[in-house]
Amino acid sequence: MYWKTINCCSCEANKYGNQCMKYLLNIATVMGAALFFEWTFAGETKVRQSLTEPDYVQSETIEQISPTYPKSRARLRHGGLVEILYMVDKHGKPYDLLVTSSTHEDFEAQALQALSKYVYKPATNRGVAVDSSRRLVIKFQMENAVSKVTRDFQRLYRRSEKAIASKEKNQAKVRKLINRLKETPYLSSYAWAYIHLIEWDYAKKFGSPKEQLFALERVLLFEKQAGEKGRFLEDDQRIGIFHALLSERLESGALSEAFDIYEDLKQEYPGSEKPFESYVLKAQKIVESGKPFLTKIDTSVRGFDLIDLLGHTFYFQDIEGSIDQIKVRCQAKSATLPFSLTNEYKVPLSWGECSIQIDGREGTKASLVQLSD
Repeated sequence: MYWKTINCCSCEANKYGNQCMKYLLNIATVMGAALFFEWTFAGETKVRQSLTEPDYVQSETIEQISPTYPKSRARLRHGGLVEILYMVDKHGKPYDLLVTSSTHEDFEAQALQALSKYVYKPATNRGVAVDSSRRLVIKFQMENAVSKVTRDFQRLYRRSEKAIASKEKNQAKVRKLINRLKETPYLSSYAWAYIHLIEWDYAKKFGSPKEQLFALERVLLFEKQAGEKGRFLEDDQRIGIFHALLSERLESGALSEAFDIYEDLKQEYPGSEKPFESYVLKAQKIVESGKPFLTKIDTSVRGFDLIDLLGHTFYFQDIEGSIDQIKVRCQAKSATLPFSLTNEYKVPLSWGECSIQIDGREGTKASLVQLSD
């Protein structure tokens, strides 16, 4: 039996701040199929400028292609996920595919190959075909996968925990142990949730706040994919993670994502959003006033950062590192733009709700100044 503590950034504000995460690593073996599901745009808030029905109609999937299960992962009985952000053109063909996270590059190759063959009915705006932005999660799952782990997994997990807890400066050793953990046989969504728990521990000691929050997001994602039998977090622990994510989003100025998390809390755990209510209302007033606000950029995860915009005018400042280019993906159009510190970028309102991808040297930090519409 092991214990973990989720340290929420707003511990003083709510009873969910410090929660003990209790879990037992079960021992078993499991005996491929690829599943897929789609993410649509998150729920709208009153501060967003979005294209909406009846004028705007999102693209629809006409033909899906099942990805081939990579032999290297099937041999190890590995399941996994690939998250992809992409555009669909006026003819219904996907383009500009970007993997935002995955469990292994072998899954990435097959997922991208399959998605490139999808066929869509293109989005329309006032009856005219337009490009559109979409998100897709492709799930790879072995037949008869169960929510348990092997003895080898349990042993390596314990060693990883012990190495992280050590006072020694042993980052290379810990990274090697976690990488070995990811190559043990029979990894289901349940096992991947635990792997991201240890990645969170690793990021707390060696990584950035961005990497810590990324790991916690993956814990929630994989625990959900494991199904009811594979869920090991109590509601208070899950709320604690949501609070940590919401606190970081508010602190970093990622207000679009903060508003989404806040609404999710209200719907899934009514009342748990109360400690953040005044902060969210203040943030909404700032956005509605049209005053500029800062969003922190950090490319420490995968060498780029993704930010959902609340307005259509923005510029950059306080750069530590280097930015190569930016990509704007909107409901009705996309564009790749050269980066300039002196530029003020203005995206046409007719493009709808947008996100931007900032490509640069890994570890680059900067501030994005947004002006709401």
